[in-house]
Amino acid sequence: MTFLLDVKGLNVRFRTEFGLVHAVNEVSFSVSKGETLAVVGESGSGKSVTALALMRLLDRTALIDGEASFEGVNLFTMSEKEMQKIRGARIGMIFQDPMTALNPVFTVGDQIAEVVLIHRDCTKQEAKTRAIEMMGLVGIPDSRRRVDQYPHEFSGGMRQRAMIAMAIANSPSLLIADEPTTALDVTVQAQVMEVIRSVQESIGLTVMLITHDLGLVAGFADRIQVMYAGQLVETAERDRIFYETRNPYTRALLDSIPSQLGVPGTELKTIGGNPPSLLSPPPGCLFQPRCVHATEDCRMTRPELKSVGQNHLSRCLRSSDLGVLR
Repeated sequence: MTFLLDVKGLNVRFRTEFGLVHAVNEVSFSVSKGETLAVVGESGSGKSVTALALMRLLDRTALIDGEASFEGVNLFTMSEKEMQKIRGARIGMIFQDPMTALNPVFTVGDQIAEVVLIHRDCTKQEAKTRAIEMMGLVGIPDSRRRVDQYPHEFSGGMRQRAMIAMAIANSPSLLIADEPTTALDVTVQAQVMEVIRSVQESIGLTVMLITHDLGLVAGFADRIQVMYAGQLVETAERDRIFYETRNPYTRALLDSIPSQLGVPGTELKTIGGNPPSLLSPPPGCLFQPRCVHATEDCRMTRPELKSVGQNHLSRCLRSSDLGVLR
């Protein structure tokens, strides 16, 4: 099978005065054309670092190795000039926090049009017309008037729609959405996700969605991959993750989702403890200090990512004897 994006053995380290921080470790995954892959996990699990590494947007303290084949070309061996032709044109990205991602001194329309001018041979008026078209596509009302407004004149939800318009302005093949609903209320979150789905269907996008919220991707993703402490710990089709998970960390994430059927007055479930230090990871399974199923073997042996079913991988020494975790 030919994948739009095929990542193999991605490692990301950050040089600090205290040593190397192991932010992403031997992560491999692929995304097919038209597919929606959700990458989930707690803050600090390596989700955003993975995306920024693929876009080559990490600072000079980052050490990256591995292979990332996009449309048949390795992103990590391209020159910066070649990469600039990919960013914003073939790969679009929605960055975290729409409240600060837009430049407050330029109009929203100018910022969207700038992306078009960089990658297309067109006039400023043509770029502005494209900006108006994109703003309309993502559901910003009265886009011909609002194209000349500034970010402070937009609500949080409208700013996020503008960020989506900017990311898709050049009809990319792949859209990386990094926490696209951060700081938005639940109603606006649903609207933003519906906008992404609508745009995906309109222009045939492939989507890589990064989030800490498994509930958010329940009706959106085709496949889900779960990350913890820089490692990929489970990956499978969406329904298998929700109903047939074989990994204790994924199960803990699922249990922490608030339920509408919960008994009033009962406490929300949480994952006890804290993630391990990425500066000096402990031996054994990285999740074992927080895992209710951990054994002595888990404290001594680092588990490999192994098949536990059709297109279903899990990183757990006890995947076989624990079976499906409910």
